[in-house]
Amino acid sequence: MNRALIKWLQANLGKRCLAPLTSTDSKALAAAVAIVELYAYDRQPSLLDAYRAVVMRMQPSTWHLAFHATASVMNWEDRGRIWTGAELPGGIFGRCECEPKFGASEQQGDIAAGRAFVEIAVN
Repeated sequence: MNRALIKWLQANLGKRCLAPLTSTDSKALAAAVAIVELYAYDRQPSLLDAYRAVVMRMQPSTWHLAFHATASVMNWEDRGRIWTGAELPGGIFGRCECEPKFGASEQQGDIAAGRAFVEIAVN
């Protein structure tokens, strides 16, 4: 995983946010971010399939890192679009430290547009 992504995640999710990552999680997270970066320039549905495949290789307890890392290369609202477009299970993964605050009406609009931040039950 590149140093810029590590710094971005720690700045937004806390210094210890990467602690739960295994070697496989770390490689899959880096691959997920690379896929999102390509998707930003080439919106092919097959890239969402690839994103889904690599995220599913991660422990469910670390999926929030892949979700939020999308905003490191795209926009905040793209996180939900990509997550739902990839047909990944899950839910509201919380907010990032630097994430803009939206009003209730904007949050409802995001949900209606299929960009819901879904909460995942992780044991």
